[in-house]
Amino acid sequence: MTLSGGEPSIGLQGENLIFLISQPRSGSSLLQRILSGHPEIYSTAEPWLMLHPIYALRNKGIKAEYDEGQARLALEDFCQNLPGGEEDYIEGIRKMASHLYSQAMVGSGKKYFLDKTPRYYHVIPELRRIFPKAKFIFLVRNPLAVLNSILKTWVGKNTDRLALFKSDLLSAPGSIAEGVQALGKQASVVPYEKLVCSPEETVSHLAETLGIEFVPEMLEYGNHPVPEGRMGDPVRVHLHSSPVSDYSDTWVGKLVGSGGKDLALAYLSHLGPALLEDLGYPQSDLLEQLESVSKVEEGASPEGKGEYFRILGFPRKETVGGR
Repeated sequence: MTLSGGEPSIGLQGENLIFLISQPRSGSSLLQRILSGHPEIYSTAEPWLMLHPIYALRNKGIKAEYDEGQARLALEDFCQNLPGGEEDYIEGIRKMASHLYSQAMVGSGKKYFLDKTPRYYHVIPELRRIFPKAKFIFLVRNPLAVLNSILKTWVGKNTDRLALFKSDLLSAPGSIAEGVQALGKQASVVPYEKLVCSPEETVSHLAETLGIEFVPEMLEYGNHPVPEGRMGDPVRVHLHSSPVSDYSDTWVGKLVGSGGKDLALAYLSHLGPALLEDLGYPQSDLLEQLESVSKVEEGASPEGKGEYFRILGFPRKETVGGR
């Protein structure tokens, strides 16, 4: 679709819009770099565009100095006086976002806009309601690898920072699994481990499900411009020019060796075997990975690690499967 001036348009139903959703620290910046190297796909770092207007309709999950509760009541009253009620508000979001996505592509010569915002896992049903013809990519990764990456990259020695990522660990996996099931054929699921171990096969299949031609040069993402913006992975994706599998299993030794085995077991217990199976990471396989680290390598829990359990709401020394 094109605007009247010949510029591309994503369409009011999201015909040329692609959402990339994941847990943070799942490799979404890598997949974005690959996809934005396609001659028809344009992307910026992380728009986060849809969160504010959608959360304006919610009774919880948002805080604002203008009093978000009163704002929600006022918006509810306003919508009740619209001819189409709340659906008119949804149509307003649709038109606003369609305009902004389309304007972002002006001058790019590309057809599709890729919105890579991991925390859209909070608003999957609303995204589908607003853009029923959009394409959805769900990037999944071993949840324990995500846990390790969040701890090492964003938390470090500042234990209190873990609270900032509580929903990324506890809510995101379930929301993603529910989104995949609800969207059906509209959803494409990409396991991170397959992406880095078999990039050509994985991206080729993804291109087919998106209805675009696979271009091998996409995989050499280092040859393409970096999506503009401050958000995204500042750590590893820029160290290479194409996908590498070097880091797919390194989390095991790092997490267990730093005394995180008890925390990993508690996290698996929270997620539960059914959800892990839905995500493609059977609990038995994850337990075997944890047990693969010898007792010699296993570290003692440093002082303060108990705060992780408190922040995440886990019982201390939780075990899984009788272990």
